[in-house]
Parts: sequence; C-alpha cells; structure tokens
Amino acid sequence: MTNLIALHGKEIDAACDNDRQWFVDHPGRQFRLRRPMPFEFEGPVAVTLEPQTYVLVVSLAGGVRMRVKCEANDQLHTEIKSGHLHLDAAPEQMLRETFQRTASPEEKALLSQFTKE
Repeated sequence: MTNLIALHGKEIDAACDNDRQWFVDHPGRQFRLRRPMPFEFEGPVAVTLEPQTYVLVVSLAGGVRMRVKCEANDQLHTEIKSGHLHLDAAPEQMLRETFQRTASPEEKALLSQFTKE
C-alpha cells in the first residue's frame, strides 16, 4: 500500500506541474480537459476509470486550480476519440457546460466563490 501512496503522490505532483504550465501557456483559458495520469486517482487508470473519464481542470484565481474527475458526454467523447477534437482545443464554452453538468454542488460553489471575488 505504501508504494501505491507514493505513486499517487508523484502523479499528483506531476499533474499539478503540468496543469500549472498549461495555464501559463494558455492565459485566456479557465478550463482544461485532459486524460487522467496513471495513479492520479489512487489506482491504475485502466482499472479504476472508464474510458470516457477525463479530468477537467479549472483555474480559479492566482494560480489556484481545481481538478474535477468527469465523464465526457457521448458527443464529446466520440469527437475526442475520433481525433476530430484535440483536448487542448476543446472550446471553453463546451468545457464550462461539462463542468456545470458533472461538478458536485461543492465544486460549483467553489467556482462561484472565486468568480465573485
């Protein structure tokens, strides 16, 4: 179990670094959709997540980010899987709608709190 915890911690660090850099490189964006990293959610991705599971990263303010595990709707998943939509090119409005559809009430409240400030 210790090895799993160590892998999970390393994947979280890698995911945070990757997300931070992505938002630096895309300053006008608030939402990012990406595939989960192995062990990011405390287990091997192939074992714990469905193929249409993605991570929706939300830039809140001042470098603060929130990661939301989400299921892509059929249309979005099909477009990504077919290669018609690259994750980095997913339209901001589409990702905002995905957030509203999949986020918990607590996650929505957190976004609302940062949006008002």
